[in-house]
Amino acid sequence: MMQLSSRSHAIRVLNASVSNSSGTNVVCRLENGLEGSVVFVGYAPDIPQNLSCETSNFLMIKCTWKPGRPSGLYGERRTKYSLFERTSGKNVSCEVNEVSKDHVCGFPVLHDQKTYDFILGVSNPIGQAQSSLLVDIIQRVRPKTPEKLTVIGNNSTSIQLRWFINGSFAEIRLLCQIEISGSHSERKLHNVSMPGRKASTYTAQLNALHPDTKYQFRVRCSAADHFWRWSDWSRGVEQTTSEAPPARGPDIWRERSPSGESLTVFWKPLSISEANGKIVSHEVSCHLLETPLEHKVVFEPSNSTEIKLGKSNCVISVVARNHAGSSPPSSITSVELPSDNVTTDQAVAMGNGINISWDSYPNMTCGYIVKWCHSSGSEPCIVDWEKFPSNTTNAVIKSALFKPGVRYNFSLYGCKSMGYQLLKNVTGYMKELPPKTAPNFIVEETSSDSILVKWEDIPIDECRGFLKGYLLSFAKGEKDALKPRLSESGNPELKVNNITDLTKKSMKILDLQGKTSYQLELQAYTAGGLSPPNSLYVVTKEDSVGLIIAILIPVAVVVLLGVLASIFCYRKREW
Repeated sequence: MMQLSSRSHAIRVLNASVSNSSGTNVVCRLENGLEGSVVFVGYAPDIPQNLSCETSNFLMIKCTWKPGRPSGLYGERRTKYSLFERTSGKNVSCEVNEVSKDHVCGFPVLHDQKTYDFILGVSNPIGQAQSSLLVDIIQRVRPKTPEKLTVIGNNSTSIQLRWFINGSFAEIRLLCQIEISGSHSERKLHNVSMPGRKASTYTAQLNALHPDTKYQFRVRCSAADHFWRWSDWSRGVEQTTSEAPPARGPDIWRERSPSGESLTVFWKPLSISEANGKIVSHEVSCHLLETPLEHKVVFEPSNSTEIKLGKSNCVISVVARNHAGSSPPSSITSVELPSDNVTTDQAVAMGNGINISWDSYPNMTCGYIVKWCHSSGSEPCIVDWEKFPSNTTNAVIKSALFKPGVRYNFSLYGCKSMGYQLLKNVTGYMKELPPKTAPNFIVEETSSDSILVKWEDIPIDECRGFLKGYLLSFAKGEKDALKPRLSESGNPELKVNNITDLTKKSMKILDLQGKTSYQLELQAYTAGGLSPPNSLYVVTKEDSVGLIIAILIPVAVVVLLGVLASIFCYRKREW
């Protein structure tokens, strides 16, 4: 306790807690009763941190800062802030929310003044502090969020946008950034610079857009010459560009019927970026020199048509149409040049495609075509093809329709100026799998020391890869449903014959024992693995020669003993 005067004393309380908003009661017990008071405990204000000022409209300057530790004082004892500008001598009082982490205070933009020397003062009954900032508002512009974004012009490749920004920007240039999000493209940003104006609308034209595409746009702006911060993004607006004629003709192919009387023309759908709108039909025409032989309009979704040619040839032209117009024509000749000694090769499975290779043909001046067909059960075969330049000698053919273990047949055509020539056929798998089944096999004949086995081919659909050979396994064994497979039995007497000559359909197993039961297993294998086995049990015939010998030897011994006994008895009688 400290004595202040003859009539007053003071008490120092250490480590007092911050009082609540209504204060803390202090009670003194006197001889004749109680006396007390309400005290308010808090902190002196911290120095304001991160003081920053900017304008969004050149009408008001907004300053923000972090207040630091809360003072714990409220009401008339609260911490008070003021913003003093030293150049003009103007002072404004700031109404702030003590609880907020960031405090904000506004200061009006003064006529003909661009540089502001601010002192932010802060005080409460316990103490005071201040922070200062010199700012050029020309370099501290963050416009308000653009409003009323609308599309005011639209064609197949360009769109014109308009928006409004509230504020007086006549003394600066604005840089606005437009975000372009297309339904089939990545997000892009387009910057455009323009003179600022007072509370005005702004426009920008976006070019090099894609026809018949839905786009989403939004915009934000900043000062162009002294970038400070972007405004917030505006709300988005959507617009679809109008259609344009298709950019190119479709990729086409043709095939003669087996009779040679008709020709089927195929075409692939254009990509979205090439179609420039919804394709509604294809026009197919056939010309012999300058004479039109046939003209057909084929509506979507068909992608082929048949032309009756007889034995004639013609140049086929296909045009794609949408609501805006027609594509350039794609042309192909119906002429198929004669082929000699067409071979069939095996392609290499790549796991994700089929690798086809071929020799270089110098006289194929306009490239190569690899044609194949997708077949799915009872559905019609879907013709597909790819074209390659003349300097290509191999290609990995990929398709979402390819399936592992399915054999596909390809035809390689070369292109000459006068027509197309079949060069070779190729079969292949995207990925080889083990055969689905083993060959069916039978025992053709048996002897006392051999078994002749014959087997059938596996159907191609069940091979699921190119056959590399057969494994014929055998060992002694009685028929037993609970017995494991030979390949899993671990039998030390197991023998395996690897048959790699695929033309062989039989094999004789030699050096067997007579009248003995054997278990046989036959498996086929591809690069993808072994098929499940087929099993047979067979008993070899009895060894007849051995049996005869086994009978004759005892008889001969008995006869020999009898003869010897007779001789011995005869000689003894003579003695």
